[in-house]
Amino acid sequence: MSLIRGGDVIAPGTDLSGYVVVDHIGTGGMGEVYRALDTKLGRDVAIKLLPVEYADEEDAVRRLTQEARVLASLNHPNIATLHGLEADGEFCFLVMELVPGETLEDRLQRSPMGAEEVRAVFLQIAGGLVAAHSRSVVHRDLKPANIKLPGNERVKILDFGLAKVLGADSVDLAPHATSSLTEGPGDADRADAPEASFPFQALHSGQLPSPSRPGEMMVGTPGYMSPEQAFGDPVDAATDLWGLGCCLYEALAGKRAFEVATFSDVATAIIVGQPDWSLIDGAPPALRDLVYQCLEKEPRRRPESAEVVSQQLRTAVLSEPGAEHAESVRPTPSLEQRLFDMSRDCLCIASLDGFLKRVNPAFVSTLGWSAAEFYGRPFIEFVHPDDRDATIVEMSKLAQGIPTLHFANRYECSDGNYKTLYWSAQVEPEQGLLYGVARLAPGEQGQHDAWLGLAG
Repeated sequence: MSLIRGGDVIAPGTDLSGYVVVDHIGTGGMGEVYRALDTKLGRDVAIKLLPVEYADEEDAVRRLTQEARVLASLNHPNIATLHGLEADGEFCFLVMELVPGETLEDRLQRSPMGAEEVRAVFLQIAGGLVAAHSRSVVHRDLKPANIKLPGNERVKILDFGLAKVLGADSVDLAPHATSSLTEGPGDADRADAPEASFPFQALHSGQLPSPSRPGEMMVGTPGYMSPEQAFGDPVDAATDLWGLGCCLYEALAGKRAFEVATFSDVATAIIVGQPDWSLIDGAPPALRDLVYQCLEKEPRRRPESAEVVSQQLRTAVLSEPGAEHAESVRPTPSLEQRLFDMSRDCLCIASLDGFLKRVNPAFVSTLGWSAAEFYGRPFIEFVHPDDRDATIVEMSKLAQGIPTLHFANRYECSDGNYKTLYWSAQVEPEQGLLYGVARLAPGEQGQHDAWLGLAG
């Protein structure tokens, strides 16, 4: 049977093995979603069909099948129900519960939510996450567009197309194609720690890897992506709590916590930036505190679990005399982060695939590039062409566990000039990370300090 198409979508009236398409209702994490009539049982359903360009790709079908298995394992009233996995000729599709009503995104376009509405909605979102996490499933794309508010019925979490199943039989539903990042070497799901390595042969040949993990993709939606997703670090349930925090902030503030349109903006906005906290100053302290906790940059500083979030929402005092004046503690950097940020030395953390993962303000001010520019290019590109071979040799030694002491190379500045940096560095193999500290050559350091007003 051939599919009848209207434009880029399946035309209404098309029959897919007893499911008659009514209309196109959206695009999911890895497929097109349609309202359809189940002619066998006489009910409305949602079907999720692979896009035509992927319909005959074995890997895409595998991911859709795995999504079905994930959904089948999640039997919870706050997660949209899977009815089945079907095929029509060469096409494979999911048949799911059709959840009526608007999305949380639709609701927030009208106005922010009041405290009681927030509690009612987010208790149910947290409940769905508790169920998913209990089955070792991390959603990885929690956002208002993936949350349905069906009137007086239960709130539903939608679209597990980018989910990751943690554990010994770890499964990643995201496409595996060279792009940016998610998990990679050092993934906590793996029983064995990776050997430290550095792709110096690729650097010699000019075949540079993409940030931040070769062969993996950055998954999620830019404005709701957690810092660990953006860094390519291992993810766990804390990533979904970050997504919940973004949604909660948006519900209270009436605007997104991070206005990020593209993946290239992620480094500046999410990794370095902060939301406009003043927009939620009028919210009850209990809800403000929960937002602050969920949006901690470091996963270990977020709430311990979705169950803890649920408990906080259940017991939160939403109205009391003088509550609007109560003090809340906004997210603050750890001691390590403060020292990192305050140092006058150039400090950096790099992954062994050749990308800077974090630089401190001194690094930025010394060379003039923004943090986002540092994160977006292999660091070897900043090194003077005449110094690259020596730098690659030094990196190879580091990968073998030999620390770097007082190694000099020239780094390009944003104005096109070069500055000489003296490096000390070492690799932490279990983390798959390189830690480096650099100082300017003595004469250049004096000029730099004078420019900053620090000399004397």
